[in-house]
Amino acid sequence: MNLGFPKTAIVLMDSEINIGPNRANKFFQKQIGMHHRKRNGRMDVKTFDRLSKIPISDEDLCEALISERREFYARLVKRNSVYARYHNGWNNRLDDIHKFVNEN
Repeated sequence: MNLGFPKTAIVLMDSEINIGPNRANKFFQKQIGMHHRKRNGRMDVKTFDRLSKIPISDEDLCEALISERREFYARLVKRNSVYARYHNGWNNRLDDIHKFVNEN
């Protein structure tokens, strides 16, 4: 199924690798406006149906997902300082993926 969101697909794939598919998909569902009780972490018919009905661009959704991950990493570090040593690397990864999707 091609819904015309290639940049978002790249960011989502990277998110699934880095933070796990369930969390990544819940972040996606949040960004497309699914109510928190309906966020099941699966790319199912309800998720694709919601995406097809909202007025959002690939670029805006991509930016929102990257932003959501930055906030997630900041919360991790704030909650447990043991993660602080990874914070720069995580942000560098997001900078790289952001650059990649904007160049292609």
